[in-house]
Amino acid sequence: MPFRQYLDGVGNLVFPFHYRNSHFFAHKSIEEEKAGLATIQTVPATEDAFHAILPDGHDTEKPLLAAIWLHGYGWNPSHVIKDQKIFQQIANDLGIAVAGISATGKMEENTWEWAEGAEMDRDYIRAVLSANADQLKLKSSRHILFGFSQGAKVAGDLATNYPETYCGAIVMSPGGKKDNPDDPTWSSSRYRRQVYYCLVGDNESYGNVSLTREYASDAGRPGAKVHHKVYPKISEHATPLDYEDSLKTWLQDILKTK
Repeated sequence: MPFRQYLDGVGNLVFPFHYRNSHFFAHKSIEEEKAGLATIQTVPATEDAFHAILPDGHDTEKPLLAAIWLHGYGWNPSHVIKDQKIFQQIANDLGIAVAGISATGKMEENTWEWAEGAEMDRDYIRAVLSANADQLKLKSSRHILFGFSQGAKVAGDLATNYPETYCGAIVMSPGGKKDNPDDPTWSSSRYRRQVYYCLVGDNESYGNVSLTREYASDAGRPGAKVHHKVYPKISEHATPLDYEDSLKTWLQDILKTK
């Protein structure tokens, strides 16, 4: 698989945003979300469910900051391993860990979907990281989330709801079952110490474009630094064309706020 990430699982119609009455827009309680997911994972169940890359020569007893990859609907976090050389260089150059985590609910073999409930997804990510503390010991806060499609929506929701935990997010073509972000309280002064990259192709689906715009607007309102970039003449639902070349720069910019 190339470094760029493409269509989520079954393709563009996974998130039919233009059908405004679609069941994909149903807003549910955490209990209802749990009931609707195929299998709620408490810890990763397979070798494809968690991956971590540490800087070369790192003392595993010393905690690190991490950039945490959140994959799209119907995928798994194997992107971190399949492109290990690139992520290893980022880990070495920035002195951080790069981790990939499977989503909250298991679908078919080695494929997952996110709950799209900030509290549930946050608690699940915490549980996964705790269960894998022997591989990756993390500092208590100020980590970075980066994700594509449904994973980007979760990254945006978690970073805006928990600014004490995350110093920012890279939100690439967000999409999901809900047509709007989870609403934070916006009461924390920590937003002014966050950085967001909100990125999308100009001809992607209406939902991808509008959600990207919403995350950029919402994060900027309480004082976060926001880079909102719309790539011209791009209709393909994929990570940005400059993803491989720019990811380290984006992460480095976010880390300056830590």
